[in-house]
Amino acid sequence: MRQYKQMCLTASALALIAGGMIYILGRPRTLLLFWVADHIGLRGTFDVLRALSSFEGWPEWVVYSLPGGLWSLSYLLLTDVLASRLPIPIRVSLAGVIPMVGVLSELFQKAGLLPGTYDLADLFFYLSPYLIYLSIHFLYQTYKKT
Repeated sequence: MRQYKQMCLTASALALIAGGMIYILGRPRTLLLFWVADHIGLRGTFDVLRALSSFEGWPEWVVYSLPGGLWSLSYLLLTDVLASRLPIPIRVSLAGVIPMVGVLSELFQKAGLLPGTYDLADLFFYLSPYLIYLSIHFLYQTYKKT
């Protein structure tokens, strides 16, 4: 179990970093994140990283949707480790919080209730890590009973 938890924590950190790097390197400088970076002295670091990379020609879903999916995955893995002693229904519920917030935000954007651009790819990337997580828990519980 300890090895499983270590693997989950490592994968969580890698997913968080990968999503952050795609976001920092590929998104337009007009985002609030870059304004904050300017004001806390990270502009130079971001500029160097952006100069060394290019997301030109990459599919839009990589730059605009994949980071959210990676962050959703990171949260799921971290939650699974932190809540590992709780009953599975509670773990599954806790793990679903961030993916569901992502899904709801997309649906609210589509309905015009939340600013932003509705994107079906965003829905896919928020939801797919959670569906895989649920499938793994379901299969594990089924296998455990046999």
